[in-house]
Amino acid sequence: MKKTPFFTICILFSFCAFTQVGTISVDKFEEKLTVADGVQLIDTRSSVEFGRYRIPGAVNISLRDPKFQEKMEQLDRDKPVLIYCLIGTRTKRVMTNLRRAGFKTVYELEGGIDLWLREGKSIEN
Repeated sequence: MKKTPFFTICILFSFCAFTQVGTISVDKFEEKLTVADGVQLIDTRSSVEFGRYRIPGAVNISLRDPKFQEKMEQLDRDKPVLIYCLIGTRTKRVMTNLRRAGFKTVYELEGGIDLWLREGKSIEN
């Protein structure tokens, strides 16, 4: 009976050791886009916002989309997910959901695409 809590703690620590989740700077985000293999770049803004400008290679999965959850479930849990919105508010909720769903590597862009633009990084229209 004493082994159960210890075993549970070991499982939790091993899960955390293999999971990378967090908010990263614009430069680190850009680096992960170019270095990481099979990155899934997700823009969580509305389709109207996405249509104006976006980070090159991004896919739009808007929080306002009625099929949001369905689209997120289609992502590969074993490949890195990089997410952003306008300033970082929406991605906090998405990041939590992805972590709970078992995604191993999830990073959100600190300051969102707003900071990305202020740092002079490339966008596409």
